[in-house]
Amino acid sequence: MKSLKKNDIMESKRTISVCFASMVAFILSASLLVTTNASSQTKASQEVTVAVSTDPDTPDLTAARRIHMSLEELEKRVQALEDVEEIKKLHQHYIDLMDHLRYEEVLDLFTEDATSEIRNFGVKKGRKEMAEIYLGMLAEKRGSKRFDSHMAIEPDIIVDGNTAKGTWLIYIFFSKPEIQWVQGKNECEYRKESGIWKISKLKFTRTLASDPSQYP
Repeated sequence: MKSLKKNDIMESKRTISVCFASMVAFILSASLLVTTNASSQTKASQEVTVAVSTDPDTPDLTAARRIHMSLEELEKRVQALEDVEEIKKLHQHYIDLMDHLRYEEVLDLFTEDATSEIRNFGVKKGRKEMAEIYLGMLAEKRGSKRFDSHMAIEPDIIVDGNTAKGTWLIYIFFSKPEIQWVQGKNECEYRKESGIWKISKLKFTRTLASDPSQYP
């Protein structure tokens, strides 16, 4: 009886050990493993290994998919993602200011040498010429009371260092003199100055409308 109990205890210990080992192996295979080449002298030569298990039932690292990249490349990718989000916020801020008729603040979102082209009013360069559009034509036409609203969707942004290009699908909804809508496109260029993204080029083209006379 004592011998049986001892065998039972030994078998239980072996079972626990096997389960524990399997659990550790699974956790390791499902985790992101980062290894750095300590012998490297430069950041560019440091290497990151990301292991992602392709089969949750197979805790073997040989079944994992590995992606190798330098730390420098990883930092660039993360920075590019952050820049895209900052540019999205910038453009949405532009749309919000346009909706609320705050044209002086709209101009502050552009670089000093920026250009803008709104429909068929020609290309305007620099703050002085752009003010003719935003503080002149748009302000006079829209007045001090809102009767329209803008929507910017489907951004497609490509970042290249401190510059970027992007396109947006634009919708404008009017409540006066009757309910109408206009579809358009923003084609933009952006530039980061002193760590802040600004618009360096903006072109707006109408592409469709509920009333055909409202475009282009």
